[in-house]
Amino acid sequence: MILGRNSVSVAARAVAMTTSSSGSIGGVIFALDPTASRSFQIAGATSVTSAGSAIVDSNSSQAFEMEGTETFYMQNHSKVGVYGNWQLNGQTQVWDVASNAKTNPVTIASRVADPLAAVPAPTSGAVVSGSAVTYDMNHKPTNNTLQPGVYCGGLTVNNTNGATFKMAAGTYIMAGGGVHFQSQAIIDATAGVTVYNTSASASNMWGCGSTHAYAPISIDGQATLTMKAPASGSLTGIAFFEDRSTSVTGSNPTLNPNKIVGGATTKIDGALYFHNTELQFSGTNSVSGYMVIVADMFVINGNSTFGNNYSSLSSSNYFAPQSTGGGLVE
Repeated sequence: MILGRNSVSVAARAVAMTTSSSGSIGGVIFALDPTASRSFQIAGATSVTSAGSAIVDSNSSQAFEMEGTETFYMQNHSKVGVYGNWQLNGQTQVWDVASNAKTNPVTIASRVADPLAAVPAPTSGAVVSGSAVTYDMNHKPTNNTLQPGVYCGGLTVNNTNGATFKMAAGTYIMAGGGVHFQSQAIIDATAGVTVYNTSASASNMWGCGSTHAYAPISIDGQATLTMKAPASGSLTGIAFFEDRSTSVTGSNPTLNPNKIVGGATTKIDGALYFHNTELQFSGTNSVSGYMVIVADMFVINGNSTFGNNYSSLSSSNYFAPQSTGGGLVE
């Protein structure tokens, strides 16, 4: 099965887009935790719209849960597919946009494997900063532009006082400390950016010279981020990429979650990939753009839109249908 095909069926790796007239399981949202309650939750939003299906691997009786008055609008006859069970509380509903009718989640027969498992992790980069760095209106990067490379101890951007700080194209490796955009920071990362979040440990110092512990991604405090992932190369379409070896809390990924809940204008075109931890999200993809979420657990706490237009990407990518292999396939 390939993302974008018109007809797909449920299988161990149900990773294709759903566009058949009868509806079938594919996905642009994946919650991978096998046992967690509320592995995928929608709360605190008026509406969420997805151009592709949502896949929930948990066997919990509350694997997928909505509460309040939200409507989950599913385009292209997409579905919410759940290995366990679901609860739609209050006045919540799942709505099939193409049929203009209320619908229900469906049960999937087997769990879905990590659809981004084949994406290669970065292995090296030039050290930009040997210690944690903070930028704001009083401490600006040269030409208001951040450069790709290794940030030992992480990166923080606070209030830019209305100025826009740009991120030059490339891969930004957070070797410990995470990345924090907050306090009315304005970030333009539309040149083609991937943020790889890891640690500087004894097994991989990244050239830092000392260890720096992992910390989650945090974009909040009225920060505004506009971001586009690379359109070509080995990280095509990958915006945020958490080190797959990250294990911050053992069996509890809800502690120290990643938060991408910035200003109302936060827009991201790309995949948000947090294999072992929770992602809390509110934001949109840009008009006619795309977004793929792969996380251990996923909470939407604001109005959000997930598109599936991969036309801006090179033919060699993990999402769009391929004529000669590649892509997210079964």
